[in-house]
Amino acid sequence: MRYAASLIVVRYREELEVLVVRRSEQHPFLSGYSSFPGGMSESVDHDEDQAQMLRNTAIREFEEELGVTATQIGLYTKDLVSLGYWNSPPYLGAPFQTHYFMVVLDDDFLGKVKLSRELNAVGWHRPHEILSDWKLHNRLLAPPTLNLLKQLSTNQLPDAIRTLNTVEVHQDHYAQVRPHIAMFPQPTPTLPPATHTNAYLVGEKELILVEPAAHPFQSDCVLVRELESRIENGARLKAIVLTHHHHDHCVNLVRFSERFSAPIWAHRETAERVPFPVDHYLCDGDRISLCGGTELSVFHTPGHAPGHLVLLCEGSQTLIAGDMVAGIGTILIDPDDDGCMLTYLNSLEKLIQLNPSCLLPSHGPPIGGAVHRLSAYIKHRLSREELIVDAIKQSDGTLVDIVNRAYCDVSEILRAGPDGGICGRSTRAHLEKLVLESRVSGSVQDGFYLL
Repeated sequence: MRYAASLIVVRYREELEVLVVRRSEQHPFLSGYSSFPGGMSESVDHDEDQAQMLRNTAIREFEEELGVTATQIGLYTKDLVSLGYWNSPPYLGAPFQTHYFMVVLDDDFLGKVKLSRELNAVGWHRPHEILSDWKLHNRLLAPPTLNLLKQLSTNQLPDAIRTLNTVEVHQDHYAQVRPHIAMFPQPTPTLPPATHTNAYLVGEKELILVEPAAHPFQSDCVLVRELESRIENGARLKAIVLTHHHHDHCVNLVRFSERFSAPIWAHRETAERVPFPVDHYLCDGDRISLCGGTELSVFHTPGHAPGHLVLLCEGSQTLIAGDMVAGIGTILIDPDDDGCMLTYLNSLEKLIQLNPSCLLPSHGPPIGGAVHRLSAYIKHRLSREELIVDAIKQSDGTLVDIVNRAYCDVSEILRAGPDGGICGRSTRAHLEKLVLESRVSGSVQDGFYLL
């Protein structure tokens, strides 16, 4: 278990105000999210007393992120009030535990602040104003931040401390990403490091459910309970939408369909590849209108899979991205499963033109800084492609030799096997693209050569 600490700094100006930072779009975790200063514990924070270590972490992270020293502004570890902790959900992969502390600082020290590159904004805000921004889709808030701000919005500091000073241990974890979109990670047989596939419940009075894959299927899981609760309160499940045909996206999906009498919608190319009937075909340019005002646009984004679809929620510009990107791990373009690197890169460019506010991937947490992440994916793929081109120049032309040269920075486990393992499949996707572009000639059987 790794540990992290976060510092909730509050003050009074007619009403309670809280210090909130916004993470940079380049930040690797929760990019673009509004949060409290904080981060992971490091060796420099060490203390025999764990509570003191966590306080040290909270102070150090505050100093590093805001560019001020604690003594400058009268911030001392003895003044920090513990508010309990939050356990990271399993879908994030590496477990960690974040401890929250509160401190009252009446000094307006923002004039002394020099933000680190991890952040792009800081300011004092009333909790209810931040929540209002979130409801208007102007902010992204992680589940514990959202919960803490709801408690702080009572505006009574002693009451807030009593309410917050509880242990939060999430077993059935789900995230309210937007007011009209909830994410439910489901355990599936997917590729490591991912262990879950995210289902998304979209809408209010009328709902669509995107990829409720689960293995094993559990009739009392949090997603089923949430659906049953909403239906009992008058909501209707309009359809189950499938982004593409891969097993970790459709395992036990039919059981959800049967349980809630919901039709399955997917692209025709996906329908041809799944072992169950699809009730309605979705196409590029289709719109899904839900009673209650939610509107979604459908876009066909092949490359990872021929029938891959994404859904753009209008108003919030939130993109349910399927396997176009990943919040944990990476995306495999597999020629053995109809993957095409050239088509995939073109689809990424198409998504950039949509200018989404955030990406909701099928694996891992939501991603803010959407355009930056999409651009980074393209840059990464093209950089790897140039390594493959250089490897061809130095190799004997065989796939395995090219893989071992181009992916020498990757674990041998991922290169193991007669065809270069997972890295071999990715390399073949790049080689097929280079052949289509007339930069390379050859085949796996005959070897590859530059033109």
